[in-house]
Amino acid sequence: MGDLTLAQYQSRVLLLLNNTRTTHPAVVAGLHTQAINDAANDLIRMYPNRFPEHNGNSWTIGPTTVGDNLVALPSNLLAIDRVHHSQDATITPSDPDTWNTVQERYVAPITKGTIGLLSKSASTGYPTLWDRKSTNLLYFPTTATGYATYFRIYGLAGELKLSAAGDTFRLHRDFDEAVTLLAASKFAEVIGQPERSFELEASTKRKMTGGMSVTGRERMARPMTITVRGMPRGGRR
Repeated sequence: MGDLTLAQYQSRVLLLLNNTRTTHPAVVAGLHTQAINDAANDLIRMYPNRFPEHNGNSWTIGPTTVGDNLVALPSNLLAIDRVHHSQDATITPSDPDTWNTVQERYVAPITKGTIGLLSKSASTGYPTLWDRKSTNLLYFPTTATGYATYFRIYGLAGELKLSAAGDTFRLHRDFDEAVTLLAASKFAEVIGQPERSFELEASTKRKMTGGMSVTGRERMARPMTITVRGMPRGGRR
């Protein structure tokens, strides 16, 4: 978990931008807070391998409604890897704990825009195709009576938005500085400081691609080198 609270992020972002006053219209409008929330998720999108805990997440959504061909996606879902649906009426697949006994059926992705050309009522059955439209999952065929189902979405998870002053991200504290730099870069663009925005974005990239502090487990896995002062080279006496 990160060390910085939302209030601390806000203060650091303003300090990086020549101590921008809190009465600035963009600050009053909360755009610096939006930049902080966007920055955390942008880092996860850009460097997914640095955030293994955000990969391979799963969500249960539904059930589908008769006559509908879309269902709302989770708010912290950044990218969809694959979509399955349940086909077992004897359990309650809305409970994630029961999916280890649910028979999952693969739902295939479809080319953008094509799903909108398919008839909404010409086919009956469980979903076979899906596409993403903003915050919704579009699927085909449209749910008919007797074919309501739940979806199991697998993909990349993001961070929930910070809103209260004491809120923190789930991201490890090693990434607090990178979030701050990228958030300041985004906010600099908003308040008309493009050159400063570019500088801060470059700093973010260096931070993410350079050396990061390691966890205790990683540190223990590395060989330890000990140098004894006064010992001649080669260890001979």
